[in-house]
Parts: sequence; C-alpha cells; structure tokens
Amino acid sequence: MKTPKTILTKIVHILIVIFTGNTQASFTETVAEGTTVSGEIVAPQEWEGLNRNHQRVFGTVTDTILRGDSQNYSPPNWAQQDVFSGGYTNNITVENTGNQSIFGGTAENTVIKDEGRATLKNQGIFKEGKVYKGGFFSAQSGTVDNINVYENGQFDISGNDDGVIVEGGEITYLAKGSIFQGRAKINNLKISGNVVVSDNGSKYSPDFSRANIKPGGLLRLSTGRMINSRVEEGSLSVFKAGSEASDTTMKGGSIEVGEGGILKRTQMTGGSLDIKEGGLAEATFVNGGGRMLNDSGTDIGTVVNRGTYTLGSAHSTTAQSDNLTLEKDATAYIRKGILNGATLNGGLMILVDDGLSSTLKGNVTVGELGQLDGYQ
Repeated sequence: MKTPKTILTKIVHILIVIFTGNTQASFTETVAEGTTVSGEIVAPQEWEGLNRNHQRVFGTVTDTILRGDSQNYSPPNWAQQDVFSGGYTNNITVENTGNQSIFGGTAENTVIKDEGRATLKNQGIFKEGKVYKGGFFSAQSGTVDNINVYENGQFDISGNDDGVIVEGGEITYLAKGSIFQGRAKINNLKISGNVVVSDNGSKYSPDFSRANIKPGGLLRLSTGRMINSRVEEGSLSVFKAGSEASDTTMKGGSIEVGEGGILKRTQMTGGSLDIKEGGLAEATFVNGGGRMLNDSGTDIGTVVNRGTYTLGSAHSTTAQSDNLTLEKDATAYIRKGILNGATLNGGLMILVDDGLSSTLKGNVTVGELGQLDGYQ
C-alpha cells in the first residue's frame, strides 16, 4: 500500500516530467561491446515513466556503485548488474541490496558489503574480490581468484556440473556462513574463520589443496578431500564417510577425526590429534611434543618420535592401535582398548591400571633403550 509520502513523491516526479519534457538516465543500462563506462551509480529509480534498476555489461564498467534501496519495499528496490561473456568490470562496490551477477564475464576488485550480493555463474571469473560485514558471495560455476572474506562476511561455494575453481585468498576471523559443497577445487586458501564442507546430496564433493588453517580458523570436512595442507594453531575436523585429509603438516592447534573420516600421513610437530569413534588415522608421525589420543577409533602405523600417545579413555567404546612405534623421547599410555603389535625402540610404554581394560596382542618388541612399565 502506498503511503501519502510515496504518492507525493511520485506527484512531484510527474510535475518535473511535465515541465522538463523528460528525465535523463543517471546510469547506462546497456554497456555495449567496445564501450567503457565509469563513475556511475546504478540505483533503482524512475525515468521516462519506467522503473529502472538494471545494467547489462557487454563492454567495460569501472568505478561504479550498485546501490539498492533496502528501505523501500515497492519493487524494484534492488540494483542489478549483469556481466556477460566478454564483459569486464573493475572497482565495483555492491551494497544495500545491490546485486552483481557474473554470467561468463570477468569482475575484478569487487567490494561486497552491507546487504550487497554477488553471484558467479556460467564459467565467469571473480578476481581479487572482498566481502565485508553484511555482504554475501556465491559461486556456482567459474574461477574465483584470490577472494578475501572478512568479519561477518558470508560466502557459499556450491559448484554445479561445470565446477568452481578457487585459487588463493583468505577466510578471515569471524567470517561466517562459510560453506563449500558440490564440485569445487580450492587451492592455497588461508582459513582464519569458519569453513564448513557439508554433504548436500550432490554427486560431487570438493577438493582442498595446500590449505593453511591459521589461528582462529576451523575447517570441518563432512565430505570431500584435503591434501598437502597445514594446521597452524587452527582446527581441522574430518567427520563422516567420504571425508579424508592426507599429507597434513600440523604445527599446533587440533585435529579430530571420527564417524568414518580418514587421516593419512599426518606429520605433527605440536598440537593435539584425537581419534573419535569410527575415525581412522594411518601413518601418523608425532614429533616436537605433539599429543595423540586414540579415544575410540583406529590408528595404524603410528610413530611417536617425541611426544605422547594415549590409547583409550574412561569414555572409550572401541579403541585399537596396530603396529605402534615409540622412539626416543616418546611416551605411550595404554588405558583401554586393543594394542595389536608395538615396537619400543627407545620410548616408554605405560600400561595404566586405573580400573579400565586393555589388551596386548601380536608382538610387542622392546628394544635396548625401550621400557615397558605397569602403573599403579
């Protein structure tokens, strides 16, 4: 329902049209191939008796603001820019229900904030983009080159059959709503905020390569793979069947695996690694004072060079370790579960007697410098 103020505004506009004969467009609606437009504001407004809020880009647009009208609920209250194949934009600010859609074109240095949105489709390119508080970025198809998402910015990478490639950038502290799912390859991404990889029933799952989980960062894999990555005082969770992290270097922070998740070839020089029920860790190397706890899962071929290893806890269900190796400066506490084969080359293994039940199976080899003790 129109308010008296809205009606009065439209009457004034009509009078202006009558006395001037016309109103001029304040932004270019169609930017043709070979044409460059700069310094405009694309915003919902009326001229020549029509509502205008849409810019179509086949050429080049720079230094432009897409600004909707979030206070006006009469359509159209948003500002829309479509960047088609061959189109190019640079230094676009999207705010206040503005929306940039990249349909096969290229958008460089886009800033999204304050209820602004941008969407990447049709194998487009989104380069050096920034998402601030209140902004939202979504990629369904194309290449995302060095995206940075800041505090309370949101993003969604949900690759369709054509897939999404994310190359570089950072998800900073307190960036939220961070979801990767579908067909996507994510390379060299720094994570200081929350990245949740969920299974939405897609036939595809994402692949992470050379990720760096920094202090305050969390990567939770419930589907997909991560390879050749680092955990530096951040957190990695690998849960659900179909999720796997391999060749991970851990400088600190924490890793958890469970419910069908798999870890392979993890190198620890600090931090903690916990295996929950249903989790599997293969070929883990504990160095530099790291701490590994197999609470209720399975570890195979674990080597503790310097640090601590614990099998089982008071709350364990089924914990099992196969072929555990302790080197110098290593300590293992066997509390509850099954130890199936172990080699003590120079470490200390303590069979903890705290009312729990543990079983030693297979060969337990105690080297010249190794020590196997009971604990009262």
